[in-house]
Amino acid sequence: MKKIIVYCFFIVLVLHAISVDAQSVSGIVLDVKGKPIALATLALYDVNDTNTLLTTGYTNSDGAYNVNYPPTKKDSLVLQVSCLGYTAQKVVFPKSTKDLGVMRLKEESYVLGNVVVTSHRPTYTYNDGVLKARVENLSNNSADKLIDVLKRMPGVVATDNSIMVNGASPVVVINGVKQHLPISQLITYLSTVPATNTETIAINTNQLAENKLGSEEVTISIESKKKALDGYQLTNSTYGKLFRKSSFKYGNYTDALLKYGNLSGNVSFGLNNRSYYNKSEENDYDGSKLSSDNRLKKFAYFGIMNFTWTPKPINGSINIYCSYYRDDAKNKKNEEYAASGIVEKLVNRSNKDVPDLLSFNIEYDSSDSLRNQFKLAYGLLSGKDDFSENFCNNLNQAGFTGKKINGHQHILEGQYMYKIPTLEFKVGTQVYLSRLKEDYREDISLFSNYDITENLNSFYTSLQWKFMPKASLYIGARYEHTYYKYLNDGDKGSETYGNFAPSLVFNWKVQNNYDTSLKFSSENIRPGFYDLLPGKTIVSDKQYSQGNIALMPCKKYKLSWENLLFHYVSLNASVMWIKDYWGTYYGINEHDVRFSTNDNISDFISYIGSLSVPFAFMNNKIRGSLNLSGRYNKFYNFKDGIDPSYLYGRKAWHSNGNLYVGYEITSRFGFYLNPYYETTTRRLQTMSKGCCSMNLGMQYKLLKDKSLVLSVTADDIFNQERESSKIFYGDKSVANYVWASTQNVMLTLSYTLNHNAKSIKINRNANDTDRFTNNN
Repeated sequence: MKKIIVYCFFIVLVLHAISVDAQSVSGIVLDVKGKPIALATLALYDVNDTNTLLTTGYTNSDGAYNVNYPPTKKDSLVLQVSCLGYTAQKVVFPKSTKDLGVMRLKEESYVLGNVVVTSHRPTYTYNDGVLKARVENLSNNSADKLIDVLKRMPGVVATDNSIMVNGASPVVVINGVKQHLPISQLITYLSTVPATNTETIAINTNQLAENKLGSEEVTISIESKKKALDGYQLTNSTYGKLFRKSSFKYGNYTDALLKYGNLSGNVSFGLNNRSYYNKSEENDYDGSKLSSDNRLKKFAYFGIMNFTWTPKPINGSINIYCSYYRDDAKNKKNEEYAASGIVEKLVNRSNKDVPDLLSFNIEYDSSDSLRNQFKLAYGLLSGKDDFSENFCNNLNQAGFTGKKINGHQHILEGQYMYKIPTLEFKVGTQVYLSRLKEDYREDISLFSNYDITENLNSFYTSLQWKFMPKASLYIGARYEHTYYKYLNDGDKGSETYGNFAPSLVFNWKVQNNYDTSLKFSSENIRPGFYDLLPGKTIVSDKQYSQGNIALMPCKKYKLSWENLLFHYVSLNASVMWIKDYWGTYYGINEHDVRFSTNDNISDFISYIGSLSVPFAFMNNKIRGSLNLSGRYNKFYNFKDGIDPSYLYGRKAWHSNGNLYVGYEITSRFGFYLNPYYETTTRRLQTMSKGCCSMNLGMQYKLLKDKSLVLSVTADDIFNQERESSKIFYGDKSVANYVWASTQNVMLTLSYTLNHNAKSIKINRNANDTDRFTNNN
């Protein structure tokens, strides 16, 4: 350990000596409408020698830049700024100048005969292995929520229950702040927030050493629209959905963007109320049948505050983030058990689930214009989940089960970064101190009382080197030491293990119309607390689920090749190998009751590919994208106690895709079509039927300034998203059919109120994108 510290200290001294005399110049690049131009190319020359390039750089998402350059004897320099679709500009300035202020670029037009073709910024840009999409090219309807636009992104598969990117569960970052939410609450949030306030969505598949192992393989970064100077902007969106079978959903989202002097940020409030009905049928292996109807009522609400303070004396920023989420769900279920066509039992089951989560972060980030940068941060996650269920039947039997879960996590981080124009060196440490308690009861008896503690200490270092103007290399390494223990009424256990993970990313701009990245990563996937907690959840009289306190981590290796062709086409391929894969295992206990739990099952390999082709016609009035993805999975080398002969999904492929086409007929009226498909999914003991359907919508802008927008959409117009699946319990199978309420019509009304509307800018907390996450 001492050798590592001495080595890192030596590297810092060498890098500091290399650039101790370096200078810098900063500024902002906007278009003629005042919007920031991201990823504009910067080239710095001596004033009398434009053949000698001093340095290069790019603007960030706000259009801002800070370029460091080596010492020069010339008194004046030339900065050239260029971007696809804009006329390049040059500015000559004295070497003593530190800030060039605002530079505005005009859109570039080409004349072909009598036709004028105007360049538009492409849907996708690709920089340092990060794919960024302009939301306005993927949506032309104010009724679209963030979840709708995500479904149109390359490699993204989003449903009511999960979000996957190239086979991995992502971390979602909104305006530089990671969302510390269970997946169910995160999807509720993304299904409430309108997409109209969003500028870009970026998919970052770089597995960096700065990220916590096994929890940040993919990052989805969502950036709101930004403007410049002081003022405020208030946006409100109210929507209502009507489903089949007397089901409905309505919600409201209000967001305020604020800036006053060196204080900026946003405050958001949202709510979502839903009443949902479905019918299901289960055909058991013994010939019996379970029919049920289910009515779920769910009321979720959240509040978010995110502010950045940048006083000059601290030469950086203090970032404060606080959020609270609550999700109240009530479910009533009527079950009918029959054998040979004769009803044997009727059961009424009702449950209540009330999870909530409080998140607080405070962080200091030194200015990104400095060569020596520091980050110090503290985070707190605190939450609880109160679940209870009552049942009774026509045989005069009744019962109760309940689970109370509460826990917290403290997160500490310190990071040092040394930055020069072509190189960034980072070294840092992160500490996660977590504790979770679960009380599980059946009737009046306490069955289990688990107390789980996990302390994780990590150290990381990385080097980002731009060794050529069009090529860069990232090398990182991370070590984690984890101590885990549990206690349950005298029964206790503990585990200590360490994990080392290297990562490598090679980015190359081969030609002006071809960018490519090759990425290798490894990680240790630790089970989440909810995967470990053994308290039961009763599904029916014939089935229950529970965690596995003895579940062990697994090791994953991934090699990816990502490409952006012609500035538009995204083509990706990857192979993933997991040793000691853990997942859901289905079995039958000694009382002939079915159960599901988590277990280490086998080794696993997967081949994944995705293709996305955006398009635009008629001066961008017609625009959209085609997205296709597929994967082939193989499970092998099964563990002791696992009989592979009954695992019918050992080898299987799966594909899904969608086509989005939007047409803006006038500046006030537009509509879209969004057909999609998904093939049958086979995975070990489960098989789910695919579907094919379509969503469509239209919108109309009202008032003179078009600040009031009315939208109407229809989802699953062919009513095809009915679930049909089969689960194999050894050589016995159970077929499940669910007639869900997915077909719906939604009405949305959105209004935006501005003060100094063209001059609002919210500071971006850039370093938050590699901060905390919690998948537990």
